[in-house]
Amino acid sequence: MQQNDIYDVLIVGLGPGAITAAIYSYRKRAKALLIGKDFGGAVLVSGEIENWPGEVHTDGIQLSQKFEQHVKKYCTDISCFDQSLVTKIEREGNLFRVHNEHGKSYVSRTVIYATGRKPKQLGVPGEEQYRNKGVSYCAVCDGPLFGDKEVAVIGGGNSALEAILMLTKIASKVTAVNINPQFKGDEIYIQQLPKLANVEVVYDGVTAEIRGDGKFATGIVVQHKDTKKTREFPAKGIFVEIGSLPIIDPVKDLGLELNAYKDIVVSRNCETNIPGFYAVGDVTDVRDKQIVVAAGMGCTAALSAGEYLVKSSS
Repeated sequence: MQQNDIYDVLIVGLGPGAITAAIYSYRKRAKALLIGKDFGGAVLVSGEIENWPGEVHTDGIQLSQKFEQHVKKYCTDISCFDQSLVTKIEREGNLFRVHNEHGKSYVSRTVIYATGRKPKQLGVPGEEQYRNKGVSYCAVCDGPLFGDKEVAVIGGGNSALEAILMLTKIASKVTAVNINPQFKGDEIYIQQLPKLANVEVVYDGVTAEIRGDGKFATGIVVQHKDTKKTREFPAKGIFVEIGSLPIIDPVKDLGLELNAYKDIVVSRNCETNIPGFYAVGDVTDVRDKQIVVAAGMGCTAALSAGEYLVKSSS
């Protein structure tokens, strides 16, 4: 392999952490490749955003479009950007080989890994059968499809609360199923629930089954956690908002240090236990899973990778 075939840094992901890392790398004139599937990552499916500096009010789609525009200011061809899914990353001595979904691979001296998270599933009968046929993991994406219809939201945190508040403006009725005796989220959201006339909250409820007519979902069966009594609630749209898991499948054989939740453990400089491999954003053990935090980590990782390249070449 010739030296000019090797990248200085390969950035995996298209969320705020990856985008920031790419911008810093491009500006430093590093030989960098950004690879990922969807601009924005989890930001793309976010609703209203009011805590991104410089934007009093925006949303996930608009911010993701700005990410893409910013990247393309510095990168305009396939030598620095590959819009595809990464399937595996492996070590080759002091280098890393990154494979994409189309069978192509790239070699790089460093990697900045910013894949984010994927939604947790309920694991109940009917969930897989009616996935994308009423069952959804993104209220922002699919909520508008259920105008004036009955829907259900399953979850007990901020993501569930945000989905409820959004869907109450669209659906005829929202059944909110919370496995806990109360919601755990921002008080500003919780205080709004009693004011919503078309929302029924079911506390201590365990979703036992998703039912349908063979083509589309028609409702959910909920069992009370203590009494074990069951009730069925009609719902054309069923939004599962029970948390997320880090996307680590491409690096599962790399030997990265993970915490008990399978998050990648990083230092304050975004270093992992593998020299030259950095991780940023929601895939890491950072406490706050926020857009602005991921962006800051992307900057840190790019600068750290630059320092590593200088030291390793001397």
